[in-house]
Amino acid sequence: GLAVIYLSGYIHLAGFFLTASKDLGAHELMLKALKLGVAPFILFDLLKIILILGFTQLVSEKK
Repeated sequence: GLAVIYLSGYIHLAGFFLTASKDLGAHELMLKALKLGVAPFILFDLLKIILILGFTQLVSEKK
């Protein structure tokens, strides 16, 4: 599920960069979209996943 969200945001941002700046090459455009649209969110999403897994483990141990 999270990969679909990242991929759709990446494609949308790459499309925006393509229309906004015609002087970027394909490699630069894809790298810029990855750096600005995906990379900043990976760490926080991994932390949320770890917290959720820990919480579900605590809840399942109480039963």
